[in-house]
Amino acid sequence: MSFAHFPSSPARLLLAALLLLGLASCTASGKPIPELAREVNATRQSGPTRFLPGDRLSVRFANDPAMDQHLDVRPDGKASFLRIGDLQVAGKSPDELTAELTQAYKEKLSSPILSANLELSGEAAMRDNPRRFFVLGEVTFPGSFGFNGEGITIPKAISLAHGFNKNTAALNSMLLVRWISESEGYRGWKINADIEYWSAQTQVLLQPGDVLYVPNTTIDKVDNWVDKYIRQLIPFPYLSYYLVNQPATPTN
Repeated sequence: MSFAHFPSSPARLLLAALLLLGLASCTASGKPIPELAREVNATRQSGPTRFLPGDRLSVRFANDPAMDQHLDVRPDGKASFLRIGDLQVAGKSPDELTAELTQAYKEKLSSPILSANLELSGEAAMRDNPRRFFVLGEVTFPGSFGFNGEGITIPKAISLAHGFNKNTAALNSMLLVRWISESEGYRGWKINADIEYWSAQTQVLLQPGDVLYVPNTTIDKVDNWVDKYIRQLIPFPYLSYYLVNQPATPTN
């Protein structure tokens, strides 16, 4: 199931909620994690990472360590570099930025050998990272969580939300919704994520922008259920795709 060509983030989040609703109305339980892992993982974003507003990046100089820098990508997509000043960073891959910085620093340093990368330190992961995924529903602390490049499995995501409600969580009917950039639409899966599958060798891997929902064992009224999704989804930061393609806007 997918929805396409909706440019605004609130609209996408609303559609994600509706897709979750459609998934929940299907069969009682989903396919086990090991059976769905290959299909889901095949839709993960490919290609080089590109910087986003809000990212923290590091620049390291092989021959001039005193020039090493840790910089924030501002809401306007730029960062301010020593001896160079402001450069546009958002939308560029680490390799592209490294090449541009190398060229710029040739006028400032005798032999600039440098690398620019997304900062993945623990400190950076604790910041308001624009690369976030969502864990909602019957978990202790539903919300959005920073993605620092590691392999985030469903058990790991639930642990980041401090576990599930043992009395109400329907782990065998967990819902995952993912924005597919290539088709500009959402795709969703109903997953049987019972604890017996948490130690399986093959796991579903999450990516930034994913919405993982742990439903209740009973769903009361459909309209209340959809409203719950909307109220939980809308306050969170915009999806990574939106941040790359639209001007950054302040959020409360």
